[in-house]
Amino acid sequence: MPNRPIPCSVYNNQTQLDLDDDWLTKIPTWIEQHVWPQASSYQLKSSVFNELHFLEIAFIDDATISQAHADFMNDPTPTDVITFLHGELLISVETANRQAIENNQELQTELLRYIIHGVLHLAGYEDYEASKQKTMIHIQESILDKTILAIN
Repeated sequence: MPNRPIPCSVYNNQTQLDLDDDWLTKIPTWIEQHVWPQASSYQLKSSVFNELHFLEIAFIDDATISQAHADFMNDPTPTDVITFLHGELLISVETANRQAIENNQELQTELLRYIIHGVLHLAGYEDYEASKQKTMIHIQESILDKTILAIN
């Protein structure tokens, strides 16, 4: 993790679901105080943490993330989060909402899970193989649990 704080910007670029403005404004603080320190303790050699100058999180709809997924990964289906190694996270609020309902979770918890997932990709984790995915999910859920405890 860089020795200096990394500026974090959060954008709500979707209109399908209402996201609480107060909750959105707290995200950069939560990331700086809870998510980054925890994720940095797990970072791998392939981490880009020390190269990052910012973290940008954009909450978007399924149509927009499907287009980005098609453009950058040749897969036109909606997905939960796309992480760009320069520090940008695209997060589908509609996908998060479906998953939250399916798992009987709050939407905000699912969105925080996706943020942590994206940050772990920046820490060098990949989830394309089952064994790597299992490790990443275990770390993700541990960070999520500790972060939720700390912010509540």
